[in-house]
Amino acid sequence: MEQEAVNRPDALTAFEMLLGEIDAELEHIRQEGARAFESGDLNAVRRNMDVLERLRPVRRQVVAARDAWRAAHSRPRRRSRTQQPALDLSGLAGERPTPGQAYVLPILRALERLGGSGTPREVLDVVAADLRDQLKPVDLAPINSDPTMPRWRKAAQWCRYDMVNQGLLRNGSPRGVWEISEQGR
Repeated sequence: MEQEAVNRPDALTAFEMLLGEIDAELEHIRQEGARAFESGDLNAVRRNMDVLERLRPVRRQVVAARDAWRAAHSRPRRRSRTQQPALDLSGLAGERPTPGQAYVLPILRALERLGGSGTPREVLDVVAADLRDQLKPVDLAPINSDPTMPRWRKAAQWCRYDMVNQGLLRNGSPRGVWEISEQGR
């Protein structure tokens, strides 16, 4: 039971999301510092620089923790009797999954249909209906770390992360809510 909690397939995603939040905060502080510099408020510039200096080691620690997590889970483990055998994707050899950017417009359209926001499940269900005829067998195959997660859903989740960084989706939405930004409309 304890081993299952350690090997949750979304742990690396959580590290990446945390790094994204830290990067967004660092960028916000940099921008505040730049505005303070432009206005001549040197005390505010110093305060922002101090915060940046304290946060940079935190980011390095999160990167180190993510890398340690990845390394700890990259060693081959013996399969238990109840564990499923590795998925045979040999029939999909040479077929490339749909690129992540292909999900941008379907995600934006889904959010518009849902009134501007929705849970990941709601959004991805609408995206699935829109892309039903375009998804390839390799997209429908499960990812290695979670046999219940189709590859396209994980790719769409990563696309969402990129869309937040591009400003198309709102950064700071409540956990479990995807929300379109003004730029994404």
